[in-house]
Parts: sequence; structure tokens; C-alpha cells
Amino acid sequence: MTDSIAVQNSGSPETAADSASTLPLFYRRPVPLDRNRHGAARLRAPSDLGFAAEANSLPVMIEEFALSARDYPILFTDGPVCMPIVLLGLRDRQNLFLREQDGRPAWRADTYVPAYVRRYPLVLMETAKAGEFTVCIDEAAEFPDGPLVLEAGGELSKAGQEAMEFCRAYQNQIADTRQFAEALKSHDLLDRYSAEIKLNGGEVFNLTGFLAINPGKFDALPDDVYLDFRRKGWIGLIHLQIASSLNWQRLMALASGY
Repeated sequence: MTDSIAVQNSGSPETAADSASTLPLFYRRPVPLDRNRHGAARLRAPSDLGFAAEANSLPVMIEEFALSARDYPILFTDGPVCMPIVLLGLRDRQNLFLREQDGRPAWRADTYVPAYVRRYPLVLMETAKAGEFTVCIDEAAEFPDGPLVLEAGGELSKAGQEAMEFCRAYQNQIADTRQFAEALKSHDLLDRYSAEIKLNGGEVFNLTGFLAINPGKFDALPDDVYLDFRRKGWIGLIHLQIASSLNWQRLMALASGY
């Protein structure tokens, strides 16, 4: 049996949207955080991961490459906005790294949990004024066991402050990550790839809709471009992305039930 799927479009992680089809992944009703409206709103508890069960890919920032490359294939989106992602499953809406443990969804032990998951349900979203962002919370999120975002007086709780700083740090990484991805694209280092994967049981998957660095093109970079990439700290990132392709074997093993 052949099952053709495309890597899910995880959306541009920093862009606000007016329609559900273009909202960032996971977010269904993100609205600006309001002291009066969200007095009972709660953040995600560490065990609240079920919302990520149907994500077969997630955005990652370049600061996450070292940890992500240990566990996942790192790829790039093939669309108007080129951004790195990690692949979590071979089937559409399949996350092989989330499984039931003691009756609750849990990420696989000793596996890196992408920051995109950890920042939910907060997100910084761009306002009508370009370059200006506001803190939003997904009102559709239900985390009854999580800590409150706000204290009784309307001030941010300790957990709320930490979550806010995490979102800001994540947002600051987006520009650097986009610059890296766009540089790869502009120097023609990214090729469209289609992967055919055959599991032990005979099932075949054709994955499409992603880009990856072509090692031959990287080796052929002009010296001045290579030195510019080195000054920007990008050479190690390129090697990490190429090396992460070894994790296709891990995905295959997980999909086969090992």
C-alpha cells in the first residue's frame, strides 16, 4: 500500500491571521491577553501535550538545531516563507513522539520537545502596525491543571512572567532563523525532495513538500560566501541539518512499532 502525504504547513510562527486556515499551528482562538477577560486563564502543565498529537511537523529555530538534530530530521518548508521544521511522523496528522503514558499523552523520554510546543498557549502576534507585536493567548486551550497566567490583582503570576519571557525570546529568534533559511534559498542550497520510505511490513510512504540542503552544492560554495556563512555562525547549522537526515531511520523504526 502506498500512502502519499505532504509535510503539514505549520504556518509562519510569528504572523497574526484573520482566518482559521492561516492561524499558527495549534492556535484556534488567539486573542490579546487581557487582565479583566483572562483572570481564570491557565498555562499548560508539563503533562498537557495532547494538543500536539496530530502535528507531523513543527517549526524550529536555529538555536534549537543542536538538540533537534539529535532526534528528528530537520527540513525546510517549500512555500512563500522558508523556515526550518522537524518531522515528527510519516502519516498526515501523526506525531510518533507523543504516546500514552499512565493515561496521559507524554513525549518520548530523552527526546527534545520543540520550543513551539512549550510556548503554547501564549504567542506574540503582529498587530496591524508592521513590526509591532502583542501577547495573545489561545482561548480555545483547556489546561485545568496548569498554573494561572494572572494573579488575583491582575498582575502576571510567576509562571505567567516566565511564559511571557519565553515567548519574547522565541520571537527574537525568528528573524535570525528566517535570515538563515532565506540565505540558503538565495544561494540555491535547498533542493526539493521527495522521500519514499518502505516499512518492514511492506507499507510505502511518499513524502513531499519539503526542502533540504544539497551537500554537493554546499561543498561548491564560493569562498567569499562560505566565509560570510562562517562569520554568521551558519556552517555548523548546515552540518547539523545534513546530519539530521540519519533520523529518518528512527522515524521508520517508530512507524514500524519498534
